[in-house]
Amino acid sequence: RAGLVTFWNLGYGLSLTGDIAINILFTSYKLRYRADSENGGVLTTNAFNASTKNRFLRPWAEMGLGMSWGTYFQKERLHFSLSAEYEFHALWNENMIAAYDLRLGNFIVKPNDLYIHGATFAARFDF
Repeated sequence: RAGLVTFWNLGYGLSLTGDIAINILFTSYKLRYRADSENGGVLTTNAFNASTKNRFLRPWAEMGLGMSWGTYFQKERLHFSLSAEYEFHALWNENMIAAYDLRLGNFIVKPNDLYIHGATFAARFDF
């Protein structure tokens, strides 16, 4: 993981925060498929049985931008802060649902990108 985290003090306890990072994600999938068939009223088990294990390295990017406010009290021994941040994550070729066909032994469609984003709110008390 490599990235940059910034914290800009605006005065009066207000701060602007931002971060950006790139990650390399290792994933491992073990896929199994078993199909039973019926032949003349007799159930044939394991008519098709296959499994495979795939491993991938994928890039993952994340960004965030937010604001925070904090103050010290009790002769600067205690600290209280509130923060809000909006984050965005992009995982390329990560969505593997229904992308691999064991009978063919290959991807039938290219894995889709996965995007996650949302707001994070936090309250913090340091002593």
